[in-house]
Amino acid sequence: MGYMGTIKSFNAAKGWGLISCDETFSMYGKDIFVLKTSLPNHAAEAGTPVRFTVTQGAKGPEASNVRMATQRRPNGVTVPVMLGKGAGKQMMNGKTSMALGPDLSQRTYTGTIKSFNAEKGWGFVSASGHALNVIPKDVFFMRSSLHVPQVSPGESVEFKVAEGQKGLNAIDIRPMLSVDGMSGMSFNGVVKSYNAKKQWGFITGDAVVETFGRDVFFHGKELGDQIPEIGNHVEFMVTSNDQGQPQATKLSLWSSHTFNAFKPGVARATPYSV
Repeated sequence: MGYMGTIKSFNAAKGWGLISCDETFSMYGKDIFVLKTSLPNHAAEAGTPVRFTVTQGAKGPEASNVRMATQRRPNGVTVPVMLGKGAGKQMMNGKTSMALGPDLSQRTYTGTIKSFNAEKGWGFVSASGHALNVIPKDVFFMRSSLHVPQVSPGESVEFKVAEGQKGLNAIDIRPMLSVDGMSGMSFNGVVKSYNAKKQWGFITGDAVVETFGRDVFFHGKELGDQIPEIGNHVEFMVTSNDQGQPQATKLSLWSSHTFNAFKPGVARATPYSV
């Protein structure tokens, strides 16, 4: 699977650097290490937009197949995709506006409501965390993009972006789920996917998506020596990752056929279904 990010840092003398990417950060909880041998011309400058894949290196996830992120204009000229602070703009019809790569508009970003005028029905949202690498300035939104009737300045939200007439607009704005308020609560779901080599996967289910608005990421270390199979029923709690998004913890696997607990010490009065 390919990802898009930016070179966060690169030490030419030591021959390695880091790539910043929202999607991989949500999976691994850190920037992705990259060796110069994986870079075009064995070098890169901070802020350079890149496309890459992830492999499991000797010390964890590592970028591979790194190449400069480009897009083809109608006139046939290939130019870099513009990302990050100071690089997230391009000229459109003589005006400067934010530029989105084709896959960036599909991502969900985190931020806070900066302002909202209920009478006029519009406001601005400020990106937070690693979303700042892609959206370095406040983004306009209309009331019609809200999933709730009202929002207040300082409220944490999730949102997507789309090109508007005057630049980026925030759309599909939802209140950020407070994972901290779910401490001690148990949830049920089904293993949707698991990469045994990388030791991470996702939990899904109608109740999971309804509660969290997405599938929930989990790391294999939460299962000890157990290797989950797609379709296994799982009971879990949640914690908050560095981006404030839910991540499954304290997992207990149940057979998709017999509902017998894999982990010792897990007891239930009756089986459950999802």
